[in-house]
Amino acid sequence: MIFGIAGHVYSDVTINILAVNGTESTKDKNIKFVLPLGVSVEDIVDPAGLKIDYDIAEGAYFVYGDVTLNPKETKTYKVVIRDIWKVKEEVVADVVAQIDKNYENLKDTEYYDSGLRKKESLHKRVESVLAQQARYENDVKRRIESFKVYERELNEIRKEALSVTYWRSDLADETTGTVRFVVETQNKSDTDVTKQEHEHYLPTDVRPEHVIEAEGFEVHYDAVKGQTYIVREDEFQPSEKKRFNIEILDIWNIKNTDIENLRERTRKTYKLLEKSKYIDSAQYLVKAIKNNLESIEASQSQDKDINKHISDFEANSKLYELAKGDVESLEDLLTAIREELERSKLKNVLMQIKSLANIAELAKNLFKKPTYDTSWHIITGIVIVVAIITIIHFSIWAKRSRDKRKEEEEEKESEEQE
Repeated sequence: MIFGIAGHVYSDVTINILAVNGTESTKDKNIKFVLPLGVSVEDIVDPAGLKIDYDIAEGAYFVYGDVTLNPKETKTYKVVIRDIWKVKEEVVADVVAQIDKNYENLKDTEYYDSGLRKKESLHKRVESVLAQQARYENDVKRRIESFKVYERELNEIRKEALSVTYWRSDLADETTGTVRFVVETQNKSDTDVTKQEHEHYLPTDVRPEHVIEAEGFEVHYDAVKGQTYIVREDEFQPSEKKRFNIEILDIWNIKNTDIENLRERTRKTYKLLEKSKYIDSAQYLVKAIKNNLESIEASQSQDKDINKHISDFEANSKLYELAKGDVESLEDLLTAIREELERSKLKNVLMQIKSLANIAELAKNLFKKPTYDTSWHIITGIVIVVAIITIIHFSIWAKRSRDKRKEEEEEKESEEQE
């Protein structure tokens, strides 16, 4: 089975699958072709009469079928797929709009001037993606190989364009240097002049746009391995060895902006913890953060070969993650203080509510509505009290009346005797 890919610029893509019988007898052939990663059922415009299924091991859809071929017969199956391997113009326009909008949001702030350089840097990265895509607009195979790289880069640009931290971070030296990756190829024949195509895989994480000088090599991206490789054909004299210096952007560096961002977060958080009970823990974390970040900077300031440089980058990345984790732990201490303060405020509020509840309960007991029986008991009690008071009052009044009458009679008798 043989296949080829054809297509017009940004139109449907046709995959030619050839079933070939090179024998002198009739043959039954089983056809199976795994479609490029990312293709969905909806993207298959015409399966050319073949069936469609999903291969779990490959993580991709495939077309398959059985065909009977006559002696020396060749059949071509033209499977048509939507061209999904292009960055959409509207997506790019949205990303560019976000870059410009978020830069304008910095106006009248201290970050406006440094933001201009960040904006220009992001614009250049977008232009690089579009230029790389345009370079292979007539080469569908190359665009399929490179699309994931461009898509990932555009997503990273979008993420930074929308990040307030990115725009407000200190603008340290963001210029990325370059490193040389040396590849060698030798003619294995001691007697013959040979022409051979040689390919070399570049270190992991290197993307095609990271290659600054390819020394005449074609740059490709292996979507299966997720790795960039270079290919070139050369003529070699017997036993000749050729050496090539590939210039690559130095992507094995912790960004200065990231380091300064951790420092700034550390300073701000520590200042708020200075007078708290967590000061000892805070000082311990700050010391660890300071040592790790300084170790990274010291390591990255040294000149070294690329293998050592990449190896040190792995170690520096671990130090950076440790420092980042310590900064988060420092911020957790501040969160604990805030939570304790909130709990303290809540406790005071609850105590006040409880006091109000006690008052409310007292008022309820004092002024609660009596039951029917209780009401009559109260009324009866009041009547009895009134009756007793009335009797006492009447008795006192009666006694006073008797005393007064007796006194008047005595005075009358006294007058008669005179």
